[in-house]
Amino acid sequence: MWVFLVLCIAILSLSYPASALSPAQEYLLEGSYALEQDGWTLVHLEGVPYRMGFQRGYLTAESASYLIISYLGPADDEYRRMSREIAEKHLWDRIPKEYQDELRGIAAGLRAKGYDWDVWDVLAANAWADQGLYEEALEEDAESRCSAFIATGDATVDGQIVMGHNTWCPYNEDFMYTIIYEVRPSKGFAFRYQGAGGTIWSGQDWYVNETGLMVTETSLENDATDPKGIPVFVRIRTAVQYADSIDDFLEIMLEGNNGAYPNQWLIGDAKTGEIASLQLGLHSWDLERTFNGFLYSSNHPSGDSFREEAACGEPDPMNYCYARYVRWGQLKEEWYGKVDAEIGKMMLADH
Repeated sequence: MWVFLVLCIAILSLSYPASALSPAQEYLLEGSYALEQDGWTLVHLEGVPYRMGFQRGYLTAESASYLIISYLGPADDEYRRMSREIAEKHLWDRIPKEYQDELRGIAAGLRAKGYDWDVWDVLAANAWADQGLYEEALEEDAESRCSAFIATGDATVDGQIVMGHNTWCPYNEDFMYTIIYEVRPSKGFAFRYQGAGGTIWSGQDWYVNETGLMVTETSLENDATDPKGIPVFVRIRTAVQYADSIDDFLEIMLEGNNGAYPNQWLIGDAKTGEIASLQLGLHSWDLERTFNGFLYSSNHPSGDSFREEAACGEPDPMNYCYARYVRWGQLKEEWYGKVDAEIGKMMLADH
């Protein structure tokens, strides 16, 4: 509660009364909207990158401000200063122009709504998963805290793909991730994702695009990184926007991989019924694909190649990530062939 109060005070100190929109700004908002339902906010965005960015910044300004303060700290905080410097000097040139334009638009939308943030704040908040590559002072011990599964074929009730994900975070940290974005870009495929205000990627990593590609993940631990690579938030956003198959997804995620935020990605293609698991390190990865099966993830690396690169020892039965991995195997055996959305919810609740 105290954290929430501090965030509110900090955000109020960084906002000012929003002025009336100009005709040009009103034009930028055309076609976009935000709807509240059951504790979620559905935000529809469309158009060229800068326009979608302005829509995102304006329609999700309060949530975006919470995100920036929560991840970067107040204006005079040293962590925020370093994060902004990393964003400007190390990350900006590794981002495609279309996403640069979108980030600029977000900052403009925030200002139009009355918040005093700039593009470096917006980029730094989006790039939280990549920043540790560039400044040791920014590195923190990762807390593994997600569970996910994807099932298809003879593992599910009707043969279609069922995917589920559960993020474990204190409510005073990730309470702003209650937005479902519906994005129709001028290039690429339309897609939806769960996110916070001002984010061009999920961060919670839950995506579905109009071709039937669906993606989720749980994080892994690996120290191998390449600061010259493409930021992970850029690669996953590109993959969701431009991939229409598992092969496309793999190509985009592997090209220019910087090793940041190592994950076990679970991917499904509703067109074919195929699902896949990609345990992605820096130079090594493990891939499993099937049209009939149940794949699961609990922050425990099971792939031989990833484990070798990450120098993993023997699994510790007392480690809760490994214990959840074992439990997933039991749930798979118990519910194989019966998986649907309701069974998926029950399995995640068990976990």
